Amino acid sequence: MRSTAPLDGRSGLSAVGLIIVIVVVLAAMGTGLVVAISATKDAESEETATTETKAAGPYAYIPFGPAIVNLNEGKLTRYIRVTLSLKVPEEYRQEALETLTGDKKALFMDWLIEYLCDLSLDDVKGAPALRALRREILVGFQSIFSELGDVKLEAVLVEEFTVQ
Repeated sequence: MRSTAPLDGRSGLSAVGLIIVIVVVLAAMGTGLVVAISATKDAESEETATTETKAAGPYAYIPFGPAIVNLNEGKLTRYIRVTLSLKVPEEYRQEALETLTGDKKALFMDWLIEYLCDLSLDDVKGAPALRALRREILVGFQSIFSELGDVKLEAVLVEEFTVQ
């Protein structure tokens, strides 16, 4: 049987009680240390994120609109409907808007329709296919933008993707 008698013979903490107090104090100190370290890391990551945001700049999201195209499926009639938006750095917003709302949008739509109508049902199934589709459209659109001017296209975003 354990003794819970006071350590110094007076009423007060027993050996077990003292150990519990020490453990609690150490745990509290450790938690405080973890919280302090965590707060420092959070502040550093916030500062880094702010710096990265300033360096990268804000983006504009320009609606491109839908494209509906028959897939290359032989005897079956399958079609794809894709609605896109384009992500451009804010500094290119005006030039991109002028290009995509003017008569030059036909160049992008023509390229997109030609690209999509060559795809089969297997080419558009699943998330990996969608990622590949976005990459290919990004490269194609960047190529057209580079011929027309100096618009930097960051990403192609898919708002709607229907295969039927």
